[in-house]
Amino acid sequence: MKRYKVGTYAWANNTDTSLNFKEKALLLGQLVASQLLDILNQGANRSGINNNKLARVDYRKISIPDSAIAKSALEQARSMYSKPLLNHCIRTYLWGELLSQYHGQSPDSEFLYVAGLLHDSGLAPKIMTRWKPVVSQLLVQQTPKIL
Repeated sequence: MKRYKVGTYAWANNTDTSLNFKEKALLLGQLVASQLLDILNQGANRSGINNNKLARVDYRKISIPDSAIAKSALEQARSMYSKPLLNHCIRTYLWGELLSQYHGQSPDSEFLYVAGLLHDSGLAPKIMTRWKPVVSQLLVQQTPKIL
């Protein structure tokens, strides 16, 4: 009898998806190991062993850019995206800001914001032609900083 890795597509198609004792024990072992690792990481964060990266993260330091480019990008995104997709794109920016704080980086917030809004533009019914002026203007402004 051929063995398939539990949870894979092949396993689902070739078994009745019931776990035998060995598979249950392996999954339980993985669960316990992941829980122990999480506890160790929490302890390391609290003790400062992880350079206290979490102390750097403060959501109150994040603000939505108020530039003309940012406003234009948001206006166009509102006209292109459904509300859930627009909210996802804004969350992408917020997560980018939080992750940059965590890693001690200082990205250009305006650039990050517009990139967050743009990243799913191919999924919108009204495609990229509406973004061209915003992208062109942002690239012209950012190119000297990038080079």
